[in-house]
Amino acid sequence: EKYINRKNGMLVEPLHSRLAGLMLDTYELPLYQEQMMSLFAKLANYTMSEADDVRKAIGKKIPEVMQQQKGKFAAGCIANGLTQEEVDEIWAIIDKFSKYTWNYGHAVAYTKICYETAYLACYYPAAWYCALIDNADSSQEVGRYQAEMLKRGVKVLPVDINKSGIRHQVLPGNSVLSGFSGLRYVSDETAQKLLD
Repeated sequence: EKYINRKNGMLVEPLHSRLAGLMLDTYELPLYQEQMMSLFAKLANYTMSEADDVRKAIGKKIPEVMQQQKGKFAAGCIANGLTQEEVDEIWAIIDKFSKYTWNYGHAVAYTKICYETAYLACYYPAAWYCALIDNADSSQEVGRYQAEMLKRGVKVLPVDINKSGIRHQVLPGNSVLSGFSGLRYVSDETAQKLLD
């Protein structure tokens, strides 16, 4: 909520004056694990190696390790001139945000993949659903995809002994021809023999 409110015009303030400008791209909130590392280094004099240990604990969601770090963080902050009240406020934010932070590199990669797959699902639904069905783990999953296809106006044609291949195929007119792989009790090997 803080992120959304700040994005929509709420006053953006750093967690501490020493952190001003450190997290401008995320409205001065620590959303990425690398930002957490910088926060620990700037406020509590952690080395980047020590800060990376904190990042690992955050990334793997290990609360016990975070609790072990709390005393060390507090001692480092107080040695840097912060008050106990400031330390407690900042730790509460660290504790809360550590449950939601991402590795920056992963966030970029996942965002790119999400954008590309959303684009394909929107503009090439027949091909998109072919790929989903051919990689489905269960018949229930296939049924769910076929129901979504019908809602989106993608015709699902049954297996045709003369035209089908092993996998599903996109046909003109926004339709999908079912493949032999979708038939129960027909293995890819058997389907290949039929095709041959």
